[in-house]
Amino acid sequence: MTETEYVIVEVGKIKAEYPEFEKAVLDCYDAARKKAESIWAGYKASKSLFPKDGEFGETTLLPKFLRNRAGSRLGNTFRQSFASTGWNDIWYDGGNKSDEDIVLAIPGIAFLSPVMNVADFRFEISDVKFPRLNLEEMQGLVNPAVIFKEGIVISEKTGYRFRGYFEATGYQRIVPLKGLTLFKKKDDVIPDY
Repeated sequence: MTETEYVIVEVGKIKAEYPEFEKAVLDCYDAARKKAESIWAGYKASKSLFPKDGEFGETTLLPKFLRNRAGSRLGNTFRQSFASTGWNDIWYDGGNKSDEDIVLAIPGIAFLSPVMNVADFRFEISDVKFPRLNLEEMQGLVNPAVIFKEGIVISEKTGYRFRGYFEATGYQRIVPLKGLTLFKKKDDVIPDY
């Protein structure tokens, strides 16, 4: 991905303003499937919630596979409280890296809080640091999103860090837009309640 391969748009206007979005999502999913097939020998993509033997399954990106700024699993929601202004980790592996037998695909990131407190955004996957994105132009949009034309793939056991520059404190709902979880073992995506 290069630094110009993104689009800023309101979630509700994606189809009208960025008709290539569905292709970008499918390309991101395909890249994640290829990554999973390359690291999980003998497994093929099922594109299903219910994979057969020798296949890996797919579901939405579950919050429990990302960690908050303290390195704790998010649990059942992407909504988090940010108690300080300045640079804060939004999702961070906390030194634990991503889960084994899980591959994540993130075509975009949506900011779904009524008031968006994030003015700047940056991220890194493994040892690759991506350029910062200033998000201030999104302040007047309703449910703004950043869509990456190639998407982000987080392979199993890979370090990641997503950071935002917060102008105010409080709760924020920052969600992987059309995110996908690829799983090798169904037990990893069964609720633990």
